Amino acid sequence: MRRTMLIAMLAVVALIGSALPALASRAVPVIATPALEEGFGASTSYIDWGSAPKSSPHAFVVYAKKRGGSRFRVSAAGTKAFGTTLTYQQIDHGNSDIKMFDLVTKKRSDPPAGVDTGAWEYGPTVSGNFIQFARWFPSTSQRSVMLFNTATSRSMTLGTVRGRKNYAEPGQVNGTFATWAVCTPKCNVYLLNLTTGHRIKVPNPGSTYQYNPGVSVKGTVFFGRSGAACGSHANIYRYTPGGTPRLALRLPNGVDEAQIFVFTSGNKTTVYFDRSVCPHAFDIYKFTAS
Repeated sequence: MRRTMLIAMLAVVALIGSALPALASRAVPVIATPALEEGFGASTSYIDWGSAPKSSPHAFVVYAKKRGGSRFRVSAAGTKAFGTTLTYQQIDHGNSDIKMFDLVTKKRSDPPAGVDTGAWEYGPTVSGNFIQFARWFPSTSQRSVMLFNTATSRSMTLGTVRGRKNYAEPGQVNGTFATWAVCTPKCNVYLLNLTTGHRIKVPNPGSTYQYNPGVSVKGTVFFGRSGAACGSHANIYRYTPGGTPRLALRLPNGVDEAQIFVFTSGNKTTVYFDRSVCPHAFDIYKFTAS
């Protein structure tokens, strides 16, 4: 398994220009404290993230707040959570399921029937009628990235792997695009156009790992690329279908990214990511992509 999976995601509903996109000058911290912060979601009005003390690195709690307001807890007391409606992964008594949270009424609910099963569901995002997440069967070492349509109650399998050294990680569903990564064990990123059904593999030079993708509403994919080890010359790239992956943000050696979430407001596309000082310190950073 190349990467550690990630925590709470709020899904919402870069600008692709004809000119070559400029390399982001720098990334700035969004949430950076002595705790571990992983997973991030954003909408016009709210943001959310997961947080755990370094002394208990698996005891994650999901928080959200209105922009400019105070944070409030999303995940229920006595549970662990990894991840105007927010979806997140909740671990309770050894079971992992997807939960939903209304940020206005502050009420939790279960997702539609067909999302949660007896397997281990994790890494959800939601956009419009679609919920994207991964499903793990420990007994068979099978992992699948799933896309659930709440309007039709139908599921689509985007990618499946088997074996303890292989991994499938859900990236992000955003508008009419979904992206994810499959590691066998080398990692590659994929993109699906939900309108046309066209599925592509993001070009890979062949000697690198490509992982933890996010996607804009226009179908531009942002993803990590590095060697096998954490922080091994890791950088963030962007890819527009039909083009060539281009460097979007250069990371210092020894620094990596663990999750990407792309949010567009007007003509501005912001890329949020978990910035990891390898191997354990996580904070949430962002950069502007357009």
